[in-house]
Amino acid sequence: HGPDAIGGIALVGAVSRMGEPAMPFLGPQFLACLPGLFSDRVEESSTALQTFLRLCESTDPDPEEFYTVLGYNSLVPPQVRHDMLTRTLNYDDLYAGLGLPVLLTHGLKDHIVAPSMSQHLERLIPNARASYYTHVGHTPFREDTLRFNTELRTFATSI
Repeated sequence: HGPDAIGGIALVGAVSRMGEPAMPFLGPQFLACLPGLFSDRVEESSTALQTFLRLCESTDPDPEEFYTVLGYNSLVPPQVRHDMLTRTLNYDDLYAGLGLPVLLTHGLKDHIVAPSMSQHLERLIPNARASYYTHVGHTPFREDTLRFNTELRTFATSI
């Protein structure tokens, strides 16, 4: 329990801010989805979720996997999505004060969170190192599993 029990932190396409402070770091296509993601109208919500999921990866997902992911994402009520994405938070000071090693992983084709957020975190966090994936979107752990797992294993064994 507590910081002494943590050896390091790995962040993937992460944000240090939510709400208005995060807006410069969010992709315009993702932002266009938000009204639909917050809608309680099933068709509008489902359409927005499908768009969001397609934005997460740089290539079209396998249909079976896509509909599985759509299914469990559909279980999250629109009000919960709204409350999660519209709250205002800014953890820049917390990240700047981290004494732990941090691995930042980000896809350069991320349409959800712009890579500039990881660059921002890299400047903030004293012990951060970043890994950028050229042909990957918001899900490097799915799109380049071998590289992601190798880098995570290397990071974990180094701390």
